[in-house]
Amino acid sequence: MHLFSSNSRPSHPSSMVALLVALVIGWAVPSVVEAGPRADSPVQVAAWDVHASPDDRPEAAFWYRHIVRALDHDAALRVRNRLAFSDELHWSAHTVTSGAVAEAGLDRAWDAYRARDWHTAWARVESSVRIIEDHPDARLPEGIARDLLLLKARVHIASARPDLASMAMSRAVAQDPYWRPEQGTEGPEFMELYRNERHRLEVQPSGTLSVRANRDGIRLLVGGVEQAVLGSGSFSLPLPPGDYEVTGRKHGFPDRTHRIRIRSCQVSSIVLELAEPPTPTFEEDVLDALARPPSLEDAQVWNGLGGLTRGLGASALLVARHVDGVGDQADALQVALYLPGHAGWAYHHEMPLHHDIGVDHLRVTAVIEAIRKSLAVVVGPGPIAAR
Repeated sequence: MHLFSSNSRPSHPSSMVALLVALVIGWAVPSVVEAGPRADSPVQVAAWDVHASPDDRPEAAFWYRHIVRALDHDAALRVRNRLAFSDELHWSAHTVTSGAVAEAGLDRAWDAYRARDWHTAWARVESSVRIIEDHPDARLPEGIARDLLLLKARVHIASARPDLASMAMSRAVAQDPYWRPEQGTEGPEFMELYRNERHRLEVQPSGTLSVRANRDGIRLLVGGVEQAVLGSGSFSLPLPPGDYEVTGRKHGFPDRTHRIRIRSCQVSSIVLELAEPPTPTFEEDVLDALARPPSLEDAQVWNGLGGLTRGLGASALLVARHVDGVGDQADALQVALYLPGHAGWAYHHEMPLHHDIGVDHLRVTAVIEAIRKSLAVVVGPGPIAAR
């Protein structure tokens, strides 16, 4: 599913409907030039492209663009409809989009750090850390939690906040006790913090993690960092005392994570057992959720949408799909609004398309007003809530 582009052009007989509708409803949505001034901090809404077959797309996309433009015209909203994210998002019991989103946030934080924009770098690190914390079962890129904490330490050093830098370094080294900085790549303050933390860990007698797996080829991650590829038999790894997340990962399987405490001079044992459930694509799950009652609580879908929406810097996500009519049933446009932190759709409606300019325009206008009312939850009192 792609986020739509304004470059699409009708190639279906229904394109004539679209052109006629444009003339009829031109009064309904004033141009961007005529729009009133934006609010100081408009609510960001991400619009995911309408899903439709090539034959049905011209009309479906026309009406969906009309909805998006009407919402974007409101001074309290900013609807972003040209965002790009991967088509290869897959979902399993422990896989959500938050990993890719957090990784992109880390890249943007590095850009700000290199530009010596310490405040923006810190804000982007914090945003990515919150995404990870909100989705503890996400399949994260390896080492990202550690790398976020290390960058956080660098930002605090640059901002002359040594106490906060020390806390970040302590958490980073605890996340990955085997990490070592490359020689000559870090400044003296960073290296001093690192050496102090290493010394603190090394004066304590280590414990041992003993791991067995139910399949060959499982990668062992400790604190999100690969330490071994497991085969038959057990594997032992010395670790400083502390609490760790130990994960088994293999392509085609959902992750399996244990939280375990390592104690000095003791052996802590776990068995990593990977099950093999089906892994439908995330896109299919979203489309399936569009066809379901809005009150259905499906934590997998809603957590994934939550991570995606936050990562796009948005407070809401708008999605839609075209449904072909069967028999006497009319074609329909399913439209839904997702708000992070809510299980289920904040707004969900299946709007029949009768290919009648006046009737369909009235239905679309009602959908726009209903979405505005739902968005009032995040906007608060103001232009939208008062409509």
